[in-house]
Amino acid sequence: MTSPVAVITGASAGMGKVCALEVARKGYTTILLCRNKEKSEPIVKEIQRITGNEHIYLYVCDLSSQAEIRKTAQELRERFPVIDLLINNAGAINSSYELTVDGIERTFATNHLAYFLLTNLLLENIKAAPQGRIINIASEGQRMGKLVWDDLQMEGNYAGLQAYTNSKLMNIMFSNALAQRLEDTNVSVHAVHPGAVRTEFGTNATGFMGFLVKYFGWSFRTPEQGAETALYLAFSEEGGNTTGMYWANSKPIQPRPEALDYQARERLWQVSNRLTNSAF
Repeated sequence: MTSPVAVITGASAGMGKVCALEVARKGYTTILLCRNKEKSEPIVKEIQRITGNEHIYLYVCDLSSQAEIRKTAQELRERFPVIDLLINNAGAINSSYELTVDGIERTFATNHLAYFLLTNLLLENIKAAPQGRIINIASEGQRMGKLVWDDLQMEGNYAGLQAYTNSKLMNIMFSNALAQRLEDTNVSVHAVHPGAVRTEFGTNATGFMGFLVKYFGWSFRTPEQGAETALYLAFSEEGGNTTGMYWANSKPIQPRPEALDYQARERLWQVSNRLTNSAF
């Protein structure tokens, strides 16, 4: 395998699809991690047709399932010894409290624990790249995040929008904690706010999020606009020479203070290890 390798989650639509298309244009061997096989197989063929790049592969994986993440990561590790780029894009917002097959609240599992587990499982392959890059799609919703450490999964008082904003805060905390652990390596880690993007995401939401999507969705960014910052970090010299930063509009911005708090980040890391039965 001579071309660089990219793994993109949630790549069957929206920003994930745009990222996959542009990465493929650059000649990367492009791996799409998607949940729905029937929906995603035509996307693979479309990207191959548009870019002329035949090295586009689909791995079907439900990122709310830790067993599926582990199985897929093992297959990727064996097939692609070097992974140059990982874009954690897949996400969810759930209006009601739901548990995954692992007994974990679904938004928390998909939006945070999946980032944590998949990234760490692929990390040795990313470190083998000349300049590995990890890009985590977060959100300015993080400013509304409020972590209650005794109830991170909001079992006692669930609200879909709050669960989502909490997970986006966790994305930045995880990115910063991982960047610190990789300071002496050739891997850069970034979190990205793409803006409010007009995609399928959130179309089934109720409450305040559903209200925003229904009445203001027309004014949201296109998927192409939403993907700009992630792609900037994937390809630019600055994206490779900096790490541990939070970006919007292709520029670093400051997240809320908790995202930068070392003790809070480490506490989240240890909780994530426990809930994934890991020791990263």
